Amino acid sequence: MSTPSPIEPDNHMENFEVISSDEAEAELRCDYETGNEVQDAGVSRISIATGSAISSGFGMQCSITLYILRQADPNHKWQIQAVFDKKIKFDFNSAEALNYHEVSVNKNETVPMLYQLKLSYVYNDKGQVGIYHDGKYCITSSYKFRISEPGRTHTSHYDVNSLHDIMINPSVSNQFLFGVHFKGGIISLKAAPGSSISLWDSLPIFTYYLLRTQSYDKCDALFDQFKIIEESSRPVMSSNCLERFLSMCLKYLSTIEDVLNQDLNALKVLIQMIALIPISKQNIMFDENASGFVSVILKIISGKINNLMVIINKNDWISFHKGLTLLICIKILREKDKNDTDNTIDLLSRISEKEQQEGAALQLLKLFKLLDRRLPGNKMMELYKLMNPKDLSLEYLEPTVSWETYIYGLTHIVDNCEYCMNDLEDLIKDQLCRFLKVNYFPMLLPDVAWILTYLKPQTNNKSTQIIQRIFQKSDSLQISIEQYLDSRSYSITSNEFPLVRDILIRSYNSKLMHNINRPEYLLRMLTYRKEHKIDHFIEWFKCFLCETDENWIKYQDLVCHWTNCFVKDQIALFEIMKQVDSLIDLWIKVAPNNNQRSDFFVTHMVTQCYSL
Repeated sequence: MSTPSPIEPDNHMENFEVISSDEAEAELRCDYETGNEVQDAGVSRISIATGSAISSGFGMQCSITLYILRQADPNHKWQIQAVFDKKIKFDFNSAEALNYHEVSVNKNETVPMLYQLKLSYVYNDKGQVGIYHDGKYCITSSYKFRISEPGRTHTSHYDVNSLHDIMINPSVSNQFLFGVHFKGGIISLKAAPGSSISLWDSLPIFTYYLLRTQSYDKCDALFDQFKIIEESSRPVMSSNCLERFLSMCLKYLSTIEDVLNQDLNALKVLIQMIALIPISKQNIMFDENASGFVSVILKIISGKINNLMVIINKNDWISFHKGLTLLICIKILREKDKNDTDNTIDLLSRISEKEQQEGAALQLLKLFKLLDRRLPGNKMMELYKLMNPKDLSLEYLEPTVSWETYIYGLTHIVDNCEYCMNDLEDLIKDQLCRFLKVNYFPMLLPDVAWILTYLKPQTNNKSTQIIQRIFQKSDSLQISIEQYLDSRSYSITSNEFPLVRDILIRSYNSKLMHNINRPEYLLRMLTYRKEHKIDHFIEWFKCFLCETDENWIKYQDLVCHWTNCFVKDQIALFEIMKQVDSLIDLWIKVAPNNNQRSDFFVTHMVTQCYSL
């Protein structure tokens, strides 16, 4: 269809013909094929894009290209039309959107088909619109989409439920139509040929088409129109939808892989498309296999991140860093191999612009908080180092997974406190109490040992002193530590003895553990059980009787209880006596000048040999 020349009002009014059209439907039915309530007419009224207009005597002469997607056999014989009345119909041109059929193993598989139609029209300040047809402009106001399928005896028609208004906006030159669904046949009641493509599936297919054809100038229009649809209809993206979205992106990736590797603009646009995904706590639980697409894209980004950042301008940055951090978030959460941490936070560290790097790090942390998910400890540490410390607040410590990363974050916050320190201390106390109440962090032997070790050293660092003071005075922390240690006293293994030694001896904290009877605790660990091997008793001796000569260590009682555990077992006693020389050396090193202590142990062990 060629574009007509401008028309003068007086000399060419005979070139206008008034046609009638059905009234637009007031109520639009739900999208029954996708489950999303997308309004067709609402889509048609979008007025976003960059277009051109020519002034004519009647008004402004414009053109707009419409795009529709439908899943179909590439060799189908039916036609999609824009119908203005019985006489005025325009056929859409059709082609494969992605050329996927060429590489598909299953040649009978239907593929996404793209239908496009360029319309020329004029409009005046009275709101009249003229569609160019057969050498003249026909004044009209609305149209409908139709599938016409020729048969042996007649042509079947399948219409869309609602009418579309002609847009009268010279800035619109491309319109991407989402949610176009055709009714069954009027006579045969047969379903319309092909199948509709859902809102979420349409986004990557339209995007891939524009990337494949390098039509980057149309991408902003596509994304803006999609955002308006999403904001107006609020469709829910379930975990199944997200899984299908990522799986589809991976399935058709081969159709654009070359352009992604060769053109940085294509890679930028793809990342901006990802930013449109409305991720939530409800939909992040999808099959890990679907995240394969994310790993592939992040690997491509990794090889081009330095050059890619050069072409990102201020207008691009918001959607770009949102899409990039979303990709990183999905990989961290859904990666099968938890040791595969490449191309995640390390990508952010390679952003040279400090302000952008800090903004991306904060965005990723916000994303994890939004999803109520935790970042692995090493990843949290990396993220803290990239952030502007002034952006870090207590609420952003919630994605941490351990006491170590939590205290590390607290230190950054206290270091950069810009308001009343007393208020901050109160907030930290409240958060600490809340975390302990719900067992937010694990409280296992390594955690208890780490906390006590952190609280032990004397330091001149003001921030560390403040945090140490808060923890030392926490009744909730004291109760948590004591309750956990009490629950484990009879079930501690020999591999855990070094941790208990650190807790009870090396990093002992009298304020947090004043209700723990240490001598009694040591005896509980000696309680005999059949599964205890000789190594269990030897390791206990080394960790607790060869560490210190402090007064609370009642070494005579402890040694007697220790030998009572195995003295009646000849084999066990024999094996331990084979190592007695090394045990005596360790015993003496604790208090080399205490002859009474040394003599006691030697005499006691000799006595055991003759007690059988």
